Amino acid sequence: MSSRVRSSAAIRIFKVGTNGKVYCEHNLLAALRQAGTCASRPGEEFYECPFALGRSHCSLFVLKYEVENVILEATERRALQNQYERFEMEKGLLEREVITLKSKVDSYEAGLAERRALQTEYERLGMEKGLLEREIISLKSKVDTYEAALVKVFAAVVLFLGFLCFFIRY
Repeated sequence: MSSRVRSSAAIRIFKVGTNGKVYCEHNLLAALRQAGTCASRPGEEFYECPFALGRSHCSLFVLKYEVENVILEATERRALQNQYERFEMEKGLLEREVITLKSKVDSYEAGLAERRALQTEYERLGMEKGLLEREIISLKSKVDTYEAALVKVFAAVVLFLGFLCFFIRY
């Protein structure tokens, strides 16, 4: 990750590796040094180019706390990006689950509609069955009535034939 720190004098360019180490413009590991007692900030730690003793055009000089702030910002940014990506992934999973559940609801509703149609058909057939049963009972009573009448007619015919035979003989 390449970073820039703006100070009142100039922009200092440096790189921070994934391992958290600071590199100068030469892609060399920057030296961590401590300001001496005569410095304006004695004891403060800073990074500078390993060639900083006047032999280089590299002007890396950055205070350690500034690098730590850059690393902290990058870490927070990365954490937010990871959280955003996780939320996007969860959103995608939830959207797929919603689609799956909607299809299940649709199939359930289709099954329910089919069940209602079958129930209506069953009720209609039940009513037809009841009508047919009443008609069968009615027809059975008519058949019984006709059988009884037929038996009476048959008995009357037999009796008539019996009387006829009796009169014919005498």
